[in-house]
Amino acid sequence: MFSPELHDECLIFFFAKETKVPIHMMFVFFPIDVLWLNAEKRIVAMKENLRPFRYYDPKVKAQYVVELPQGTIKKHKLVFGNTLRVKRKSATAGQ
Repeated sequence: MFSPELHDECLIFFFAKETKVPIHMMFVFFPIDVLWLNAEKRIVAMKENLRPFRYYDPKVKAQYVVELPQGTIKKHKLVFGNTLRVKRKSATAGQ
């Protein structure tokens, strides 16, 4: 299965088990793209261009939620079922 590598910065939330994870954009002043991944890191839900002061409740359970810069889903041609690899950025990178 194709595993895109995302080089843009993102925020990843990890949960101990798969659960429904709604997301709100209260006091977030810019739109983002959001992915919901299962335990195998496969995309099970996604929302492009989630705008400020909005709420989104996916219909599926996820173990990871990934917040990405707006346009990342389209830029990397992400689709349901893609598997993502997560690379940690070194705390000393760029120093």
